Amino acid sequence: MKDTASRRLAPYSCNRKQRHVVWSEPRGQERIGTGVIHGGHVFINTIHGVVECVELESGKAVWRKRLAGSSGKADTWSSLFLADRKIYALNQSADVFVFEASPQYKLIATNSLGEHTNSTVVGSQGNIFIRTHEALWCIGVITCLEACVEIFEAVLSIKCETRTLCVSSMP
Repeated sequence: MKDTASRRLAPYSCNRKQRHVVWSEPRGQERIGTGVIHGGHVFINTIHGVVECVELESGKAVWRKRLAGSSGKADTWSSLFLADRKIYALNQSADVFVFEASPQYKLIATNSLGEHTNSTVVGSQGNIFIRTHEALWCIGVITCLEACVEIFEAVLSIKCETRTLCVSSMP
């Protein structure tokens, strides 16, 4: 992993009326997912499982960490997900990393689902959803069954008569 001090950003003057580029980063980082912005910082990840915090105004790298899970494949195709000042990152081995959306890196939790995924963590009605190749996971404080049924009905335009049957028959 490269030292963050060697990062080269090209600063530009900021003229909000003419919408000039404030800063840019030369190509080189392989990224698929989208980052998130919180508290004057942008948090971004690479396909190789490295997450980075960058000052939004200057483009200066604040920290850069490799997210190493318990499973074998650390690469990621997912976008980061921000909720309640926490950022969720998911790798292809379905290791879920939760860290603070802060200029000081603090890992809160790492949880492994033990499956393969190329998806992104998403939220709905206070729940977190993770789609793996084997299942749709729902983690949260609000009844996951109700949230899953609502998603199932909305996506497939089918009204569920029996909630248990509906959720168990999800592809």
